[in-house]
Amino acid sequence: MERQYGADPLLMRWIYNNVCGYPQTYNDLKKVKRLDGERSYYAGRNDYDIGNFPRWLVEKEGDFTLIGEMTNLRRLRFAKVAISDFSFLAGCRNLQVLDLQKTNFTDCRILAELPALREVSLPLERNLKHTDILQTLSAAHNLPVECKVEKPFYRDGDFPNMRIVNAKDIALDYCGNSEVRCVDVRVFDKGSALRPEFPAQQEDNWLNLDQKTRETKIRYLTEAILREQVKSYALSLEPWGEGHYLLADFADGWATLNYIDEENQIFYTSYNAAYDTVEILAPVNMGGQSPTPKMWALDDMALVAKITRHFLETGQLHPDTQWITGI
Repeated sequence: MERQYGADPLLMRWIYNNVCGYPQTYNDLKKVKRLDGERSYYAGRNDYDIGNFPRWLVEKEGDFTLIGEMTNLRRLRFAKVAISDFSFLAGCRNLQVLDLQKTNFTDCRILAELPALREVSLPLERNLKHTDILQTLSAAHNLPVECKVEKPFYRDGDFPNMRIVNAKDIALDYCGNSEVRCVDVRVFDKGSALRPEFPAQQEDNWLNLDQKTRETKIRYLTEAILREQVKSYALSLEPWGEGHYLLADFADGWATLNYIDEENQIFYTSYNAAYDTVEILAPVNMGGQSPTPKMWALDDMALVAKITRHFLETGQLHPDTQWITGI
């Protein structure tokens, strides 16, 4: 019976993009000399592709070991991906250029098993283990090995005035009032009733709702947050929602929350006590643009839902939370 090899669907796409099709025999893998996961060309799965899909190659989530069968591979560049075990790299003994910057790679010892390696790009140094290998690679190869370690987008020294404050010590208001008046919610679920109820430019669209309708909408919103169906929201103390607002952006199980009062130059951002540095980024961006450190983002959607409910009910940050200011 013919042996079958598994490969993650993402790896299959990389192979297709780089060799203009799928390898039809196992020996075809040895012809692959370059594999670049970052190639922009997208090869969709269509009937022609499926018809040319070899029987010995099957989709298997999380399996990248097929790369280790490409024994003549010279250049390997990974796109953004998380892999549980990189030991398959030991099979790529002809590998000269290796880019791991966008992966979760940590153990540098595997690099010592690549005798032809001349250039390697790695993730953040703080996430690497056994970095002493990097210092000995050049001597072992008798040639300089260029190690490019990813530099953090932010550094802790960039924010000398950053400090942590307790929400119970913060009092928010607009013209002496702390009642939420205008709400704008954007969701991934097109069938949700949230968005039609809160048009962005309708004056006092939250304030004009009766209490029963507000509670129904709060329940809808908090449940949507728990289901990771919310893309962003703006909860404002102003009638038109143009300021004095709590803004939230969501992505991949993370959320960043920011209270902004531009008039009085007041800014608070969510604080995640599990992180003591700004050098590790979360997958969510502030305002959909600026990268967000995990220290300024939350991965507990139940907590985000609780903060959201409390703000809609009181116009204040939840008293049991902490926030970052001075950034």
